[in-house]
Amino acid sequence: MWCVPLFQLQINLSCAIDKINCKVPILESQDLEGRTLVGDSEGSFTPTATPHPAPPKMEEEKCQGDFRTYKERNWLSYTRSPAFHVYVLLAVSLLLSTIFLIVAVSKAVALSSEWAELNVELPKKMEGHDFDLFPCGPNTREWEYFNGKCYFFSLEKTSWTEARLQCERRAAQLVMIETMAEQNFLQTYTKNERYWIGLTDMSMEGHWEWLDGRNGITGFTYWKQGEPNDDYRGEDCAHLWVYGEWNDVYCTYPCFYVCEKPLRDTRPQHQG
Repeated sequence: MWCVPLFQLQINLSCAIDKINCKVPILESQDLEGRTLVGDSEGSFTPTATPHPAPPKMEEEKCQGDFRTYKERNWLSYTRSPAFHVYVLLAVSLLLSTIFLIVAVSKAVALSSEWAELNVELPKKMEGHDFDLFPCGPNTREWEYFNGKCYFFSLEKTSWTEARLQCERRAAQLVMIETMAEQNFLQTYTKNERYWIGLTDMSMEGHWEWLDGRNGITGFTYWKQGEPNDDYRGEDCAHLWVYGEWNDVYCTYPCFYVCEKPLRDTRPQHQG
């Protein structure tokens, strides 16, 4: 439904009665929906679309500028807040932790590689040092080294004859003492105990000799005062007594024993 003003209807009615060609000025009105109505000479009205004016360019640029200013102020306010500082510290801490972890893993890999190489090279280098630390052999710790010889100190007691056999099984012989230095060395290991030595007069009473045939009376001696005395008629074997002094006793007396053998160079021979 078009809403037509009353005065326009009157003009149309007057023109119809007089049958004259009335030129009615074009009028404009609006319908109930707010649209513009344009009237023609015959008194009819048609709606026309009224374009909305576009916002001026200056207003659009001002709006964009205000928005940028708002964003900048909002960001500046956020960077000054405590929460922002906490996040920055957390990010820096995470970065440093990551760098530290990478460096630590790299170091661990490098150290592991070096340790593996060392484990391969060290046994080869130590082969030559074993002889310096254990001249009598690294697998024979019960042997003690002194002045070019290796000495074995038994842990069990036996007779003189059996002690001699035990030494021979070890490719050695009962100890034959030649110097005071050797005597002092033996005393440090035989203190307060009795140990057989390779000295006897079983072949001829009173004629003491070492197993290699050397005279046991005219050479170096360390007999206890008053010995040998063949006290019980049959004391034909000599041993180290409490303070390392020599004493004769019957050969079946249970004593510890000392074996000796010359040192052999057991160092591994490396091919050049």
